Amino acid sequence: AAANAPGALAMLPGMPGGAYALMVAGGLWFALWKTRVRVAGAIPAAVGVVWALVTPMPDLLVTGDGRHLALRTASGEIAILRDRAGDYVRDMMAENGGVDGELPALADQRDARCSKDLCLIDVERGGRRWRIAATRSGYLVPWREMIAVCRSMDIVVADRRLPPGCAPKWLKLDRALLNRTGGVALTLRATPEVRTVRRAGARHPWIEAERVMAAHPAGMR
Repeated sequence: AAANAPGALAMLPGMPGGAYALMVAGGLWFALWKTRVRVAGAIPAAVGVVWALVTPMPDLLVTGDGRHLALRTASGEIAILRDRAGDYVRDMMAENGGVDGELPALADQRDARCSKDLCLIDVERGGRRWRIAATRSGYLVPWREMIAVCRSMDIVVADRRLPPGCAPKWLKLDRALLNRTGGVALTLRATPEVRTVRRAGARHPWIEAERVMAAHPAGMR
């Protein structure tokens, strides 16, 4: 079948919102107009498609709870932090990373040094070496050891609130920050790019704190 032929399916990373908006706007223009002016809708649609295609694939993906991390390897694969991550997490990481297939374990990568509780890995991106650390169990790493690790890392990821003394060289993605940003995608290059699920000023009912109304005074209906 054609669907099973090599190259019939290509995985792409999540596209920027602007690219998606251009494609939608172009499609609506083409559908709503009946005269020859409708062909003008192809312009924004084409720009959106090109924008989506040239968007670089993220190098690092972190879920909003900080439990799961996926890192792009030198071979282009996406390696996952927690070996026992479920199918939903694996599919989400693969889709957003623009890959198709099984996700290898981060602990099995050549430049990774992992224990049951912590994983350290070095990657070469954008002409420099990035040092990344991530917690991978529910057990706390001893405070002094964690502080020392943070100081030597560029990026630290954790599913808990890290102590104030944890000060990596660039970015600390712990529970305190991820509660505000949601999931994060990083493109590591000379000028690194950070994309977050939640945008500044966003207000949605599913991320707002629940509000409980006070009870009516006695005797009132």
